[in-house]
Amino acid sequence: MKILCVGGGPAGLYFSILMKQKNPAHQITVIERNRPDDTFGFGVIFSERTLGSLQNQDEEVYQEITRACRAWDPIEVHFRGKTLFCYGNGFSAISRQRLLTILQGRARDLGVEMRFQTDFGDLSLLSHYDLVVAADGLNSLIRRSFGSQFQPTIDTGRAKYAWFGTTKRFTALTFLFEENEDGVFGVHAYPFDEQTSTFIVETDEQTWRRAGLDRFGERALAPGQSDLASMAYCQQLFSKALDGHELLANNSKWLDFRTVRNETWHYRNIALMGDAAHTAHFSVGSGTKMAMEDAIALSQALEQHHTVTDALVEYERVRRPEVERIQRASRPSQAWWEEFRRYRHLSPEQFTFHFLTRNPGITAGKLGRRDPQFVALVTRWFMDEMQPPADGTQPTSRMPLSAPLRLRDVKLANRIVLALPPEHLTPGTPLITQAGLILLKLPLDFDVEVAQAQLQGFVQAMRTGSPARIGLHIPLLLPLVGQHGDGIRSSYTKYLHLADALDADMVELDGTRGPRHSHRTALQLVRTGWKNGKPLAICISLPEESEGLRDEELIEMADLYRQQGCDLIAIAPGEAASGNDLLRQRFLSDLIRNEVHIPTMLVGGLKNADEVNTLILSARADLYLVENIADFDLNG
Repeated sequence: MKILCVGGGPAGLYFSILMKQKNPAHQITVIERNRPDDTFGFGVIFSERTLGSLQNQDEEVYQEITRACRAWDPIEVHFRGKTLFCYGNGFSAISRQRLLTILQGRARDLGVEMRFQTDFGDLSLLSHYDLVVAADGLNSLIRRSFGSQFQPTIDTGRAKYAWFGTTKRFTALTFLFEENEDGVFGVHAYPFDEQTSTFIVETDEQTWRRAGLDRFGERALAPGQSDLASMAYCQQLFSKALDGHELLANNSKWLDFRTVRNETWHYRNIALMGDAAHTAHFSVGSGTKMAMEDAIALSQALEQHHTVTDALVEYERVRRPEVERIQRASRPSQAWWEEFRRYRHLSPEQFTFHFLTRNPGITAGKLGRRDPQFVALVTRWFMDEMQPPADGTQPTSRMPLSAPLRLRDVKLANRIVLALPPEHLTPGTPLITQAGLILLKLPLDFDVEVAQAQLQGFVQAMRTGSPARIGLHIPLLLPLVGQHGDGIRSSYTKYLHLADALDADMVELDGTRGPRHSHRTALQLVRTGWKNGKPLAICISLPEESEGLRDEELIEMADLYRQQGCDLIAIAPGEAASGNDLLRQRFLSDLIRNEVHIPTMLVGGLKNADEVNTLILSARADLYLVENIADFDLNG
């Protein structure tokens, strides 16, 4: 087979090695526009799992890479003068130049033809080969030339980052955070040889502009030229962590991360590979890993199928789901780095836990299996921060969901909430007796006297046999103005009278429907008629994605609710339920809680106590409302 690899990075080189190894008769040419010893960037991270997959493909390459790697176990977070460690991770890093040298040497030994300092521009040459691998990077010429066939989409992130090196040899994957008058900056740092570490600086665009770093990029920098003024700024800012060591530049300049996706990865005899096909944010450390795994998948597909066409279809069928999984996993991590200034008020313990659980799939339980001491430390800090219940006893459980929460003059014994209609009220039900708050939900046409008689016994039983506080859920009544306004106001009064008769501890207004201005009016009415010492909540649903509300608008909305006397905002799924509702609820709860500084409650979607503990311990919400008692595992 006659094969052309356009691009001499890890993807193209490793693919040529695997194909030559499988069949020395293959005629393989790799063309690369740079010199053999040119490389941009510093270190490359591999997980233990990735190294294992390399071992199964080419033992010689695996042995050389592992000998050159620097391995470590912990993640180290420095925040507000405190350092925390989380063990059980298992990473290795290698100099990008050393990796390329290893791959170039192995390819040369196997008989791969490598042409350096060679630009590829003649598309008519593609038909001269049985297979063309487009491993020509983020700005792939081949992908752009056949854009209507590959149909790429490129999403630009909101953070600014610059890739430096340093002569300071860090001993682990290290995250540094520093705040100055301009804002907050974060660093991803890790060692990749005996003398040098990668040092990636990241910040939000507002901070970047306030620091004046945007002006350093106003003049065009030539290819390979670095922004030395920005490097000096970052070296001064992180001087304590650098401990007298210098930053190093190598095509170092401020960039916006771009996520690449393609509708298809193959066309005729062309296959996209690596960054030409897809990218995922570098905070998941997966760029080179994904490229080399692409090479493995394509080489295997070609071995299994008799035609290039069938092999390319199989390559994409097998590889795409895993790539898309990584891209989905990287999005919450990228979003965290775009907005980490939001969490600068958190304690070092909670900040670190929030950071390590930025991917929704990472829970306290999963982290605890890696490093039980770290999770125990953060949990102990959180529980010690919480005041004991009113009787002076300490909580019997050390789980975050068992921690009390104060809302105005009312203290909830724990963080579990139930919302139940009268027909489901059975005091002896285990979860009901263990909840911190029970919200009573009544139909719109209820009769006050009947409802009071129906609920009084349940409330009395709960007061004596359960720590649960009692709340009343009030529907949004429309219209609030015009000819029916007085009747609506009297209906709210009816609900509040019932809440008084039951000695309810809280009322919650339903804000999941109706225009948002009506929510504020209703909140004002209810707050005026409700006792000052008792909390008022509002339950809102996720805005429809078609509304296109920006974060700033959501923050403004929540702050207006707070100004109207609201003490808690519950986040419910959207009216048109979708598969990513829980992720969006989690994000909105986090946004409101940490920007507006008002307690939040997540409504439904979680399955067990581990997920609730993670939500609370990470400061993404304060309460969790269990929608389906039968499906929730309080001990899981």
